Amino acid sequence: MIRHYASCCVILAWLLGVTACAPVQPAPPSPTSQLPTRESATSETANLGGEPDEVSAEGELPSELKSLQEEGLQLRGDHVTFENEYDFPPTLKGQPITTTVELAVTPGPHPPMRETRESMRAMAIAHPRVKGELGERFSLLRSGWIEVGKDAPRSISTDRYEMVFYNYAENVVVTVTASSQQEVLDVQSEVPSEQPAESREEVDAAIEVVRSHGQYGDAVKGLLGRGILAENPGKDRYLYLLFYREPRTPALFEATVNMSTGTIVAARPTP
Repeated sequence: MIRHYASCCVILAWLLGVTACAPVQPAPPSPTSQLPTRESATSETANLGGEPDEVSAEGELPSELKSLQEEGLQLRGDHVTFENEYDFPPTLKGQPITTTVELAVTPGPHPPMRETRESMRAMAIAHPRVKGELGERFSLLRSGWIEVGKDAPRSISTDRYEMVFYNYAENVVVTVTASSQQEVLDVQSEVPSEQPAESREEVDAAIEVVRSHGQYGDAVKGLLGRGILAENPGKDRYLYLLFYREPRTPALFEATVNMSTGTIVAARPTP
């Protein structure tokens, strides 16, 4: 039984192989058949991966591409050709850049950001109430114009400036709100639930602590510095600093500064 079944399978496989290899006879031409037209030849050539005929391709183009082609845009060969591969913005070959858009720079209602920050900071630290909240050692952490939500009451002014300072002696955040006429509107002090991010002003102050140190000042002389907020064991505020000779070069010296006390916790050449 098994031998008979195997023989049948061999015969069937042979028959299938013969059928697959048998040549296919072309159908006799129809008396009404016609020679291929230019359009059908173009379509067949395109389907086979050849170059489409320019005349038939133009007939299928949208009016926008037709006008661009008449102005010199190349539609055959490479689909995208630039005048110079290094130009920016890129320019299509044979197609000049024309635009009716006119750029207009509209100045904002406030002075430049840096100018505003410096003038507002100077005004705030000279104010008696703010001066009492900041103490002797402090840094400006962030500042900017307050954005008022669309659902806010109309009584709230939309032209207020906020400054966030850090009082190192008390380890508190001091928030000062001022008007655009540089008038102090409000001063609030609170112990932060988590330490706010460092600022460039604060990093520079920490770097100065290291530069002015008798033991480590020579080690960082002539070096650049950067810093980030570091974890601290208590409520004091720590910054971790790296000193390097040139941007994007390895650090040569590192230090951790307790900004609350103005002292260096640890410092050494980088390993």
